[in-house]
Amino acid sequence: MEEVAFALEDCVICYIKSDQMEALMEKHKSLKNGLLKIYGLRIQKLERRLNDLLFKDSPTRIKEFILDYLDEFGEIDKSGKSKAKNLLSHKDIANLTNTSRQTVSNVLSKMRKEGVIDYNVEFVSKVL
Repeated sequence: MEEVAFALEDCVICYIKSDQMEALMEKHKSLKNGLLKIYGLRIQKLERRLNDLLFKDSPTRIKEFILDYLDEFGEIDKSGKSKAKNLLSHKDIANLTNTSRQTVSNVLSKMRKEGVIDYNVEFVSKVL
């Protein structure tokens, strides 16, 4: 199965042949265990996304996505709020939550009015 990833910031990519990776995992059990843990977490995340698509409405999916994004990528600022770089466009969020760009805009505006989040071009932060 082939996977595709897009870098949202500058990064360095290293290529390791599969036989070299297998040898490294055989030699370093902690590497093997770490990768298995990462794969397990990715499977759980995919199962959750599928469950969300099947049983949750669009606004709920968007709200939970934003809050999860802040939990995963946010850092606590001086005021004690979780703040993350705003690396995703409304279109990106729509694609990731299987919704429309307009729905994302509406939900984010509502979350801002309710005092749940604040955002601008550079950052998104959790207010509560």
